[in-house]
Amino acid sequence: MNLKRICIVTGTRSEYGILRLLLKKIVESKELELLLVVTGTHLLKKFGYTISQIIEDKIPISKTIPMYIENDYNEVNLGKAVGKAIKNFTEVLFELKPNLLLVLGDRYEPFAAVIAASTLSIPIAHIHGGDNVFRGQIDEQIRHAITKFAHIHFPATPKSAKRIELMGEEKWRLHMVGSPSIDMIYKEKLLNKIEIYKKFNLDSKKPLILCVQHPYVFEAKLAGDQMKNTLNVLKEMALQTI
Repeated sequence: MNLKRICIVTGTRSEYGILRLLLKKIVESKELELLLVVTGTHLLKKFGYTISQIIEDKIPISKTIPMYIENDYNEVNLGKAVGKAIKNFTEVLFELKPNLLLVLGDRYEPFAAVIAASTLSIPIAHIHGGDNVFRGQIDEQIRHAITKFAHIHFPATPKSAKRIELMGEEKWRLHMVGSPSIDMIYKEKLLNKIEIYKKFNLDSKKPLILCVQHPYVFEAKLAGDQMKNTLNVLKEMALQTI
């Protein structure tokens, strides 16, 4: 029996965390062959050289595609990196000859991959299409562009599926399967409340704040000052914070 060759692209630690269980399922499958292409910040020491996590998980890597220049991650080099990645993805996909390219989300790495795949007439599947963020964010522009390149869609929510349908995609191409990250959560051994308080040296009798801040891409140069403002507010509140 000829195995269906599924090429999956991962460019970041966060994205890999969502794809991890799916990758393992494909490796274990008797009908599918995994062709994993590792690129993006996975290959940068500045961001933790997180390809090592994939290697530790013993998931086979078919190819690596360097995109970014170490310690020179700016707007100009970002544009050049996307161009270089399209060229390299074209060569790699032509060599691997997958039956399907599967990508997730809204980053530059999958965007470059789908452009290359489209020129080679390779079918494209997209996980987490149709999601919604602030209007004008580059994340949303890239995500919707990937949706229009894709032939099969795996949205995470009914609302996301509806947005994809409103973009003109045929309904039979949509498979509302939910987010793979939910499956990862079910598999993960989570710390209980006592373990969390002990790990972070917290007082369980006092209120606790968990603070997460996502930078706004069009105000990247202001991100440091914005974070300082947040930290100053937390300091004034004088509550224990992670």
